[in-house]
Amino acid sequence: MSLQQADWLSSLENRGKQTNPLFQLPGVTNWSLFPDWMHVADEGDAALAAGQILHELLPSYAAPNQEARVRLLWDHIQSIYEARDCPAQQRLPTLTLKDIKKPGRAAELDVKAAQCRHFVPVVAILTEEKGFKIGSPRQKAIHNVARYCAKMYAALEAGDSMAIASNGHKFVSHYLALEEHAVTWDPDDTKTWRARPKFHLLQHILDEACKGLHPKDVWNYRDETFGYTMQQLW
Repeated sequence: MSLQQADWLSSLENRGKQTNPLFQLPGVTNWSLFPDWMHVADEGDAALAAGQILHELLPSYAAPNQEARVRLLWDHIQSIYEARDCPAQQRLPTLTLKDIKKPGRAAELDVKAAQCRHFVPVVAILTEEKGFKIGSPRQKAIHNVARYCAKMYAALEAGDSMAIASNGHKFVSHYLALEEHAVTWDPDDTKTWRARPKFHLLQHILDEACKGLHPKDVWNYRDETFGYTMQQLW
């Protein structure tokens, strides 16, 4: 739960932090701020989930090494793009092993935020076409992470705040179930299906969606679009 204004100011003072000058403006409080979809989901939870899922999918492609499997995965993605007649501006320009998992780090899709947003539905199609939908309990859970993430994004584009919240909570729930399983399987593995603080921020976005707030009404893309427009005018 977010702190009330007085509690928030007290927390800042106790930690020796200064208040941003913006909060000196009339009517501006901590309740004026909202987590941003681009940073929390597109560059955060969705990118992390997509990377984890793609990494789990790689063994299902028959090739002698990871790089070759990624090439087969990329061919599969291209076939999905063609079947769905996906616009060029919504396609990933490329995909390498390092875009999925960098050495020594957790698997996480490393693409631009908007590219991740458009790629989320493709991830769900990949898990279904690779049989995860009817596979082992673990594979079914992975497919559900992909499926509910895609449904959350579909609701985002449809402007359905309640569906964003409903599918978003299911997405988080299935991801956390996989984290629990991963911890049980290998407590020393800190890179497989581990949640990050941005999952907590996504819960705040979903709570606001339950109240009727659409994430697009407060997301950072609006500011970036305005900045780009002014840059072009200048």
